[in-house]
Amino acid sequence: MKVVIFGATGQTGMHLVQQALDRGHQVTAMVRNPAKMTIQNENLTTESVDIFDKESFSSKLSGHDVVFSCLGFPTDKNGVTGYTSATKAIVEAMRANEMKRFVACHSWYTEEKSRGEAPWYLRWTLIPMIKTVLNNMRETE
Repeated sequence: MKVVIFGATGQTGMHLVQQALDRGHQVTAMVRNPAKMTIQNENLTTESVDIFDKESFSSKLSGHDVVFSCLGFPTDKNGVTGYTSATKAIVEAMRANEMKRFVACHSWYTEEKSRGEAPWYLRWTLIPMIKTVLNNMRETE
């Protein structure tokens, strides 16, 4: 299978790249900074792209079977929009290439109701700190 991974140099992305390669897939890593890609493999191609500009990567999706998004954005008390903006560009580029398989690797507690079911220490510490990230992930889903 030919796989595209956005955010391939992040923590989750690097694991996904390695797992896909270990299973014999051809991987195209779409990244902001190719120098951060530490994995080397004959089945790995690393492409420098602007994740918000579909024109920078649309043609590079041609011939691939699936797109994974392992993008990550920092929290911002004024709101996070990176997930929705990047995903919109990715989906538009996929449509232009007649691709239908998309997997977004997000987080637990993106649904607001589920946040109330989190352990107390997460409800009172982590979730308030990353709420804007979780909200944008949910909006993207």
